[in-house]
Amino acid sequence: MNLKPQDYGVRTPYAGDLESVPLDLVKVSGQQYTEHGELETLDEQYVPSHIFEAYVRMNDAFMAEHPIRKLLVQSCYRSPAYQIVVFINWLINGYRGDIARTIRHVSPPNYSQHTIASKAAIDFKNIDGRPSDDNPDDFKTSVEYAWLRQHGSEFSFYESWPEGNEVGMRAEPWHWQYRP
Repeated sequence: MNLKPQDYGVRTPYAGDLESVPLDLVKVSGQQYTEHGELETLDEQYVPSHIFEAYVRMNDAFMAEHPIRKLLVQSCYRSPAYQIVVFINWLINGYRGDIARTIRHVSPPNYSQHTIASKAAIDFKNIDGRPSDDNPDDFKTSVEYAWLRQHGSEFSFYESWPEGNEVGMRAEPWHWQYRP
């Protein structure tokens, strides 16, 4: 809980004081995509209702231009406890105990845009399974990413960690924060 990205050379801004877990979370389930020729289903995700409403409007606009495509919610709101679990999982399984590398990929709760319910970030996935675990950067070549870059702000979604960002986080083209 008390890790500070600055202590590891990352200038991730403080996301805000932790808020209570919202009572109006919308459960998003049954989202399907194809990966390696196999139909897969995303785990259930939780989105604060005001962000879900903005997401639905945005996804409807996207699908009006790309009728066979869809912006899937790979992740959104995470409680502070769950964010710690995500951090520890990446620390152990992804970066073999290297905190400095882990903190460039996943933030502690007070620095994570997923834990602040009023302005939580959505990690998007497309129906082709991008971004994939095998190639997380492949989302940046997708039609979804191009559309988000052009239209995301119209729905109050902004790319948090573009390539070469000033805070030192790795680029995450799929990570878009809701900022009304």
